[in-house]
Amino acid sequence: MTNIAAITNASYFPDIAPSPYSVKPDLTKYTIVKFPKVITYLNTSKNTPVKTRVQKVKAILASYGYTTNKLNHLSKNYQIGLNIVDSTYRTTYSGSNMDNGYAFIIGKHN
Repeated sequence: MTNIAAITNASYFPDIAPSPYSVKPDLTKYTIVKFPKVITYLNTSKNTPVKTRVQKVKAILASYGYTTNKLNHLSKNYQIGLNIVDSTYRTTYSGSNMDNGYAFIIGKHN
């Protein structure tokens, strides 16, 4: 699910990403729920303390109806895909906004 998240929501380059990230995964067996507000927030808050970011992401997920209680009670058919490349140093693209990539999805196996 992490590979699916990375391909679905984030941009990566070969110098920092292993080859599975460049192969489009087969999504036919999954229903994928995306959270664009989470991705937008993470992209604009890289210098914010982690504790604050976690609290904000939880609040955003709750706004989608995915409260902590709901997340804790998802059936075994659900998987969370999370992929964070946060302020990664790369000489080729150093200084660009592409030094970061964020992905968060929930997938349900059909």
